[in-house]
Amino acid sequence: MSNITPFRYWCHKVLPLVYDDSLSYYELLCKVVAKLNEVIELTDETKEIVDTLKNYVNNYFGSPEFQQLINDKLDQMAQDGTLAKIINEELFSGLNTRLDTVEAKTTANATQIETNKNDITALNTKTTQLNAGLNQLGSSNRDIKARLNSNIVFAALSDNAANTVANKWFGNCCVLTMLGDNSEGNIVFDFGNGKDASVLISYIASQKSNKVYGVIISHYHDDHVTLAKLNQFLNSTLIDTSDCHFYLPHGEIDWSAFTGVTYQSIETAIINSLETHNIQYTQVYEEGYKVEFGKVEVTFHNVTADKFGDYYDYKYDEDMDITENTNYNNFSMISKVAFKGHTIVLPGDVEQPGEKNNANVVAGADIFVVNHHGLNLKSADEWIDALSPSISILCAYGVRSERVSFFAPAPVTKRCADVGSVWSTVNGVRQTLYITEDGNLKAAISPINRPAPPNEIGQLIPDGTDFNTIRTPGTYFIQNAAHANTMINKPANCGAGKLICIAPNQNYYDKSEDLVQFYIPMFSYADPGIYQRYQYGVNTWSKWYEYKPTTE
Repeated sequence: MSNITPFRYWCHKVLPLVYDDSLSYYELLCKVVAKLNEVIELTDETKEIVDTLKNYVNNYFGSPEFQQLINDKLDQMAQDGTLAKIINEELFSGLNTRLDTVEAKTTANATQIETNKNDITALNTKTTQLNAGLNQLGSSNRDIKARLNSNIVFAALSDNAANTVANKWFGNCCVLTMLGDNSEGNIVFDFGNGKDASVLISYIASQKSNKVYGVIISHYHDDHVTLAKLNQFLNSTLIDTSDCHFYLPHGEIDWSAFTGVTYQSIETAIINSLETHNIQYTQVYEEGYKVEFGKVEVTFHNVTADKFGDYYDYKYDEDMDITENTNYNNFSMISKVAFKGHTIVLPGDVEQPGEKNNANVVAGADIFVVNHHGLNLKSADEWIDALSPSISILCAYGVRSERVSFFAPAPVTKRCADVGSVWSTVNGVRQTLYITEDGNLKAAISPINRPAPPNEIGQLIPDGTDFNTIRTPGTYFIQNAAHANTMINKPANCGAGKLICIAPNQNYYDKSEDLVQFYIPMFSYADPGIYQRYQYGVNTWSKWYEYKPTTE
C-alpha cells in the first residue's frame, strides 16, 4: 500500500459574501485541508508500523525460534496431559463412541458365529448319521428304491447255513411284505423246513414294519409247519403278532376216512397253541373264502368236502408208486393272491387229483409257486393246460429241484419253463420279487432257466431190467430207489431217475449198434450227476461216465 500525498492549498481569492463572525469559505477550506493532511500523515505512519509488524510476523513464525517455541509448548502439553485431553475430548470423543459401538457389535457377531459353528457341527454330525442310516438301509435291501416297494420273498427262510444234503431241504415259505399304504406289514405263507423259525423271524424283523397281519398254512407236513416253529414264532419279541390272524386248512376234512398215517394230532396241537397264545384263527371250509389285508386280497381253494372226496382213496406217491397211506398232499389249501394287478397262486403240495380239481384256480396266474417242489412225476392234463405264469418259483426240496429237474423236468416244471421264467431256491438262494407302486415286477436276481428236454415222462422200466437190452431210442424212468436197486448195468449207486436212449445219427435208427444212453438220477437228493455211455458194435457198451453239474 502506497503512502497518501497531502493536499495542496489552492483556491481563488474570493471575498466572502457575508461579513460576520463565521469563517470565510477559504478559511474553512484551509482548515479542512489541514486536517486531512494530518490524517494522511497519521495513516502513512500507521502503514509503516503495519508493514514493519507484518515483516516481523512473517519473519518470526517462519523462524527456528518460533518452531522451537511450538515444540516446547507441545512437549509441555504432552507431559502434563493437556494434549491428550484435547485429543481425547475434542478430536476422538465421537470416534471412540463409534468404536465402542463397533466393538459391541463385533462381540455380538463373534457370539453368533460361535453359535452358528456349533450348529454346523451338529448338522454335520446328523448328516453323517443320516448317511450311515441310508447306507445301512441300502445294504439290507440292496436298493433304496426297492425298499419303498412291496416285495415277495420265497423260501430259503429256514436254517441253511451248511451246503449239505440235510440243509437243502428248505420246504415252502413265502413272505409278502406290504409297503406304501396304511397297512404296512407282512403276510406269511407256511414256515418252511428246518429245525427252527429263526431265519424267518429275523427276516421279518429286518423289514420296515415287523408287524404280521396274517399267517396261512397250506397243510401240516413238517416242511411247511411244525409245532416247535409255530411256538418260537409266537413267542418272539422281534416281531409283532398282536393283530395276527391264522388261516388253517381243510376245515371239513374227515380224518377217519384216511388210510394209514393222519395229521390230526398235529392239527390239534397247532390249534391248541394258537388258543394258548390268544391268537385268532379260522379253519377255512368255504371254497373261494376271501380275506383282505390292506390292498392284498387272498382267496382260499381246495377246502371243501366235495373236493376231498376224491382224495381219501388216492394212495400213489409223487413217483406214481402205490403206498399204504392216503396221499395227504392233495388236501393242501391253495391260496390265490391278488395284489397290485398281479395274481399269485401258492398251491401247496397238491398232486394229480388235487391238480385236476383246481385247474380253474391256476388259470390266469402270472406268478406261480410250483406245486410240491416240482417233485410230481405226473400231473393232471387240466392243470398243465391251465398254467401260463410269466414267473414261477421252485421252492427247493433237495438237489433234484434244480440240478436235475431242469435237465429232465417233471411236467409242471417243464410247462413253467416253456411259458415263462423259473426261479429256484436251491442252495439257500432267497428269491425276491419287488412290486412297485404302479404294479411293475422286478426280480432281485436272474432266473435259472435251462433248456429242457421234451415233456415226456417215458416208459416205466420193469424191475430187474438189464439196461443193455434198452436199445430203442426214447425216454424211460425208474420211479423210486427200491425199483432202482433191482436194475442191471445201471450206473452204480444211483437211485431212481430217467434213462434217455438216442441214436447218434438222427437219420439212423438201428437198434443193434451206435446208441447213446443218458441216465439222470432225478429222484435222488444226494446224486445230481448225469451219466453217459455208448454202444459200439453189436451189444458192446462203454463204461458209464459221470458229469457233475457246477454251482454256476
